[in-house]
Amino acid sequence: STVTALPDRTAEPAALSIRLWLLLATSVTGIVGLFWNTGRTAMLRWDVDPASSHGYVVPLAVGYLVWQRWQTTRPHLPEVIPRVTLVTGGLSVLTGVLFHLYLVPALEPGITVFPDGLCFVVTVLGLLLLVAGPVTGKDYLPTFLLLFFMVPLPLSWQQPGADLLQQIVAWTSEISLWTLGQTVYREGYVLHLPGTVLEVAEGCSGLRQLVVFIGIGAFFGVHSGNARQATCLI
Repeated sequence: STVTALPDRTAEPAALSIRLWLLLATSVTGIVGLFWNTGRTAMLRWDVDPASSHGYVVPLAVGYLVWQRWQTTRPHLPEVIPRVTLVTGGLSVLTGVLFHLYLVPALEPGITVFPDGLCFVVTVLGLLLLVAGPVTGKDYLPTFLLLFFMVPLPLSWQQPGADLLQQIVAWTSEISLWTLGQTVYREGYVLHLPGTVLEVAEGCSGLRQLVVFIGIGAFFGVHSGNARQATCLI
């Protein structure tokens, strides 16, 4: 009788592992080289803007979640990536790169960090789909969406938001003091009490805490496995 030798598939996981690391190394090198100046500009905002200083923590948190997910699921690369995923990932990468190279430099220097940061995140998400495929990409998508929290908000958005929250804090403080029987008169952000004057400063608006608390909530949502809720929160 003839014995048919079965194909040796023990080398396939090793081959896929080598392919995975090569793709990851190439992708990370390309991303770092392309967005190097974007990262330097964002770090300058993180240094001087207290509302953006949490940006240093975001990459560390994302790296931790990726490592934890990797240890739990041990993802593998698909042999064939569906055409829809290739088109979606390719368009994401192309959009992020083209906007970064041609659209962002045409903007005013003071407002480029926010759209350029969005280009970075969109490019990373596109590469995730191209490298990992739809199943693994969808599994890691909520984790990489957290990168949006490291992009500094435009000052043209940040100041009106802080002003609105200052108004709300001043108004609620006036109502609270009035409920407790205190004589109080509010003038903008300033509270006039008998014998003293209090002002609700910009740092007391709660904008910084609001952004940080939303980011922490999204982090623990991803960490606990509630990926859908965390994605909606982001």
